[in-house]
Amino acid sequence: MSTTGNGSWQSSWPHEVYAVGIIGLDRNGVVRQWNRGAELIKGYTAEEVLGTSFERFYREVDRELGLPELLLRTAEREDHVENSGWRVRADGSLFWADVVIMARRGADGEVDGYMKIVRDESAEHAAAEDHRAFLEAMAHDLVSPLASLRWTLEGMEAGTVTGQQIAQVEASVEHLLTMVDDLRTHVKNSFVDQLVLPLQDYNLRDGVAVAVNVVGHGEALRRVEIIEPTSVVAQAHPPTLIRALANLLDNALRYSNGPVQVEVARDPVPTVLVRDTGRGIDPADLAAIFEPRRRGRFAVEGDGGSGLGLSSARRLLQRQGGRVDLRSELGVGTEATVLLRPAVGT
Repeated sequence: MSTTGNGSWQSSWPHEVYAVGIIGLDRNGVVRQWNRGAELIKGYTAEEVLGTSFERFYREVDRELGLPELLLRTAEREDHVENSGWRVRADGSLFWADVVIMARRGADGEVDGYMKIVRDESAEHAAAEDHRAFLEAMAHDLVSPLASLRWTLEGMEAGTVTGQQIAQVEASVEHLLTMVDDLRTHVKNSFVDQLVLPLQDYNLRDGVAVAVNVVGHGEALRRVEIIEPTSVVAQAHPPTLIRALANLLDNALRYSNGPVQVEVARDPVPTVLVRDTGRGIDPADLAAIFEPRRRGRFAVEGDGGSGLGLSSARRLLQRQGGRVDLRSELGVGTEATVLLRPAVGT
């Protein structure tokens, strides 16, 4: 049975539904009813919340903006209001709530309370965010191979196509085809980040060569120095690995004017290092630099950066059991270290 503040509320509210939280409020937003579903979602017992303001369920920033009061006034004016956003559990953790607040009116037509229905949609929100991030990263990663193709086509129009340019066209087209295939898989399976990538033993030297051809063109290509490696084989998903390396190379070329070194090593696991001689990353930015659209304080308006390259590279490497670390020194440059799984049997 629901716990209520007074008997008159008991007869007019629905029976408990544990899949959702059903909360009765008086006209001032004080909690008068609290069902089992609300307890499960928010973590408070009825004894803890009855007689207290429903504002406790909102983040401090939302309370300061007056969101709780705004929702009640909107429901009073329009009979109901819908809202989705972060809410606070009893332990201080956040969850993504889908909320409907409906006004309850007395015989005189005046609002004497509200019924609030809450659903925890944290999983759905996280899946939607993954979907958005995948599409955003895909759009970002398409730019480099398309730019390489455009540069080659301009050379063809001028009658100056070289063997290197032809190799770049082949690499860019192959890279685009694998990305299209990844997009098809995403559409088929809804959320590609939930899939387990098929890994294979792969020579990292081959991946570096393709990534350089995809990203480097013109003056940028002449700045890339591949340190001739011994053969290093890792467990990887080649198309996804190439996308990650292309993002790291693109960042290094974009934010530096000097040489960019790419080295393959085994130290002690299969490793790819991308070093630039640029301005570096402010130490205060390093902790959050992998967050989507997070650009460092040294970013310059109009430099073409979007803040997606590093976040995309990290996600792509994590999906194949790898990771990327950054080390940077102001005025000296930045080194990205990609660590991958050893090949089977090594």
